[in-house]
Amino acid sequence: MRELIKQRPREPSKLGKVMMHEHLHLDCYDPEKQKVIDGEKPISRERHDFLITEAVPYLMDSISYGCHTFVDATPPPFRAWPTFYPGQGRARC
Repeated sequence: MRELIKQRPREPSKLGKVMMHEHLHLDCYDPEKQKVIDGEKPISRERHDFLITEAVPYLMDSISYGCHTFVDATPPPFRAWPTFYPGQGRARC
């Protein structure tokens, strides 16, 4: 098995510390529609900016503890749009 880290394949034995069950983005309720989210769609610019300023810095802090990898365990449709994650990895490589 291989994991994709910073857009490059790496053997599991080389991963080091890994946060195995992270929820970077978990939206399960739409307050405007007052209902549970039932379909996956791209995140809004407002939500994207919120994640960049409020969530990603905490993940970056984990590097100082020797953790360079996290596994997002959020299922669709509650996760961030799939292109959000690689974009953040590329921006911080």
